[in-house]
Amino acid sequence: MENFQEFVRTFRPQHFAIGGPLNLLVNTLAMWFVVNRLGDSGEKESLPRCALCALLLYIVSGIAIALLMFPTPLMFLLSGCVWLAGSMIVIQSVFQLTYQNGGGILFLYLVVLLTIHGVVRYLVG
Repeated sequence: MENFQEFVRTFRPQHFAIGGPLNLLVNTLAMWFVVNRLGDSGEKESLPRCALCALLLYIVSGIAIALLMFPTPLMFLLSGCVWLAGSMIVIQSVFQLTYQNGGGILFLYLVVLLTIHGVVRYLVG
C-alpha cells in the first residue's frame, strides 16, 4: 500500500499536465459512443454533455483514489462505494435518466474503455 501511495504522490503532477487532457478527450469520445450508439436513452446526447459527464466521472474517480491514501480496510470499501454510487449518480443526473439508473451505461462505458486500453496496449507494445 505504501508503494501505491508513493506512486500517487509522484505521478500526480505529470498526469494532470499531460495525461489528464488526453484522458478526458478519450473518455468523452467513449461516453459519447456509449450513450449515442450503445445506450437506449431515446435521444442523441451532445458532445459537450458527454464531456461534462466524463469530467465529473474523472472527479469522482479522483476522490475515490484519494480515499485510498488512508490505508485501512474500511477506507478501501468506502472508496469502492463512493466510486460506484458517485458514478451512477453522475451518469443518471447528467443524462437525466428517470426510470433507468446509470448502471448499464457505466458498465458499457467501462467495457469500451477497457477495449480501447487493450487496443492501444497491443499497438504500442
